[in-house]
Amino acid sequence: LMIVTNMTAATALLPPLLILLAYFMLRKNFDAAPRGFRMGSRSFGLVVAAFLLVVFCFVLICGTIPLDQPLWLTLVYNVGGVVVFLGLAVMWYNRYINRLRETDPEAAENELRPSVLDMME
Repeated sequence: LMIVTNMTAATALLPPLLILLAYFMLRKNFDAAPRGFRMGSRSFGLVVAAFLLVVFCFVLICGTIPLDQPLWLTLVYNVGGVVVFLGLAVMWYNRYINRLRETDPEAAENELRPSVLDMME
């Protein structure tokens, strides 16, 4: 039961990780994009995002590795499960993009184009 709980916790932490990484990269590369809310200056936003990523990494490690479980079991089930889950998701998305490229290349390029570039034009 503990293994399933920790796998669920690790998987549930993936969306906040992706959101934090996206915020950091958008703030770093596309700070001039128009938006309704700004969290201070560019450097302040990057510092806050970096701090939150550090805290998040600590939480992810603590939530994934239980104290009363052998390390090999943790790596196989908790970390391995998340890696398999992400790997399958990436493979499925790549399959979708490849099929879209065959049927509608323009739609595939629009799918892969960062939408923030459209906002800045």
